[in-house]
Amino acid sequence: MLDELTPNPTIDEQVYARLRQAILAGQLEPGQDLVVSTVAQRLGVSRIPVMRACHRLVGEGFLLANPRRSLTVVAQTEPRMVEAVEVLLALECLALEHVARAATPEFIRELRRQNKVVQRFHRPPGSLVMNTADYHFHDLIWTAAGRPYLREQIKIVYDHHEPARALGRRLHDAGLSAGEHNALIEALAQHDAAAAQEVIRRHRQRGLERALAALREKNGKGAGTP
Repeated sequence: MLDELTPNPTIDEQVYARLRQAILAGQLEPGQDLVVSTVAQRLGVSRIPVMRACHRLVGEGFLLANPRRSLTVVAQTEPRMVEAVEVLLALECLALEHVARAATPEFIRELRRQNKVVQRFHRPPGSLVMNTADYHFHDLIWTAAGRPYLREQIKIVYDHHEPARALGRRLHDAGLSAGEHNALIEALAQHDAAAAQEVIRRHRQRGLERALAALREKNGKGAGTP
């Protein structure tokens, strides 16, 4: 028999969620080494839940286990960024095929409402509220595909690319993004999967270029250096 679940998250879940969010928010920077005992001390817990959380994050691709048993936040590189966007686009384009066929007037109205939220919170660039609104807009589309497994895979890849997006957020133009969202909405309203896929390709490519420029600047290469 399975034990009854408690309503509150376990210590393991809390530690895992805290570390994962710190990586996504850039508080634990790409390439940064983690010491389990130090993390445990800062969180006020024993080493065991930290080790378990780190093991999950290694499996999800957010941490790298080194031969000397230390842990490192996976570094952002140009090939990694490009690959993440390529995979994300492949999955999103598949989702859009399903969404375009099944889009209802109610769904289109909900997308329009959510895009107004994105526009409302477009300043300051990269603010938490704006980022959350933008994520929710896209998640409405992923969910509408009616393929739960596909949605979960999209979310995993989206999260893997989050540290890269965080690099380029100061260059983010939410007004331009909202305009691209509108083009996506119109394509879906017309049940035009090909047009919707073209919009999302432009949308993700622009985000990738922003992140690459920020990475090159951070590494001292200059935005125009390949």
